[in-house]
Amino acid sequence: MFETTLRYNSLNNKHAVEGEYPRYDSLIIDGKMLAYSKKALPQFIKNLCQERSLDYYVEPIISDFRTGGDFRYPDGTIRGWYDNYIDELGDPLKQTLFESDNVDPRRLDEETIRGISRSVILYQENFIANQLMEESAKYEDVDPDEVMPKAVVPWHHRINEEADLGPNRTILDTAAAEATISLKPCIHTTKSFIRDSTHRTGLVELVNDYDVDECFLLVEELGKHNTYESTYKDVIDLIYDISEVGVVPHFYYGDYFSNLLSYFGLGGTTYGVMYGEEYTETTEYSEQSGMLLRYYVDQIKDFLKVPAAVELMRRTSTEMCDCDVCQRHFDDWDDIVSLQESDDVLMNHLQKHYVEQRWRHARQVEEEPFDDVVSKLEADRQEYVAPYSSARQISPNKDFDYLPRWIHAVKERSELVN
Repeated sequence: MFETTLRYNSLNNKHAVEGEYPRYDSLIIDGKMLAYSKKALPQFIKNLCQERSLDYYVEPIISDFRTGGDFRYPDGTIRGWYDNYIDELGDPLKQTLFESDNVDPRRLDEETIRGISRSVILYQENFIANQLMEESAKYEDVDPDEVMPKAVVPWHHRINEEADLGPNRTILDTAAAEATISLKPCIHTTKSFIRDSTHRTGLVELVNDYDVDECFLLVEELGKHNTYESTYKDVIDLIYDISEVGVVPHFYYGDYFSNLLSYFGLGGTTYGVMYGEEYTETTEYSEQSGMLLRYYVDQIKDFLKVPAAVELMRRTSTEMCDCDVCQRHFDDWDDIVSLQESDDVLMNHLQKHYVEQRWRHARQVEEEPFDDVVSKLEADRQEYVAPYSSARQISPNKDFDYLPRWIHAVKERSELVN
């Protein structure tokens, strides 16, 4: 099975997460959102666990504190959800952020690293069960085992230099000693670091030194519009090497390319209900203006503004999307444009459409041979590149070059296909 993990990091995404639960295998829940919504989210998890034996993870967000000040107000105090999360974890995280601007393990003593790592594990294993027992124990029994996450995800520190490996070992040593359930560590690194084969070997050795069956892999800024073919080949090599030592890697953020990696040993991918396909570390706070209404065009494996998507579909005489969501709500492409006046309703539909498309991608790579999938990508590229380039409502700065980069990279590494 190629595991699809849906990222739940905004309460605005509730409709898609709850409405599309048959179309993802597991959830990863933002740790600070869980701390904020400490009554509703545990109950939601319990309900889904009972209804479909939901697998879920809790995302540790300690890496958000590594650098910058986007988690603080201008006066230096901690922002909303972060403050809730820090209160739940307590010291030494709380004291560290009181005394210092950031939590960079390369600048912390070993005892502090171990203490924070321990609190992350305890939070993930116990918070939901404790909240449920506190809220409902008077009325019904709560079995902690029924609401336990699938695995613990330890705090992960970005690996951009060899010196970053040491703090990660301290974190993982602590997690291995403290966790009562399986670990699923996240190897968090950068495109520049994995360019060197000896660095990739170091990452493989790091994950192989712990008794784990699976791991997450986070390569920063692996966006389709700013990643070279050579980097994609580096990623394929890393995926293949990790899988060869008996550990199944899963992408922590992934676009369609991550599905192609299943042929090289990737066991799953994680994404949000809209976007959430890549990760870039932030250092400064910016006001959130809400999600833009964009439609995921499966033929190009990317989002376009609604009018641009409709123009492209018309130019190519493409029939209305046959996913369940579009078939229920849209008779033709004009219906999507007309719904823009009702942003919330349309956003719910667009989110659910995307979740269904990603579910289909996972099923595709499970069921179809590598050559057939690549041939389909090549055919879509051939059919859509000219209309894409000439569409008036698609920005000339928005390129379609990622698709041939994906195709060339996987073909260049085809001898590694499982």
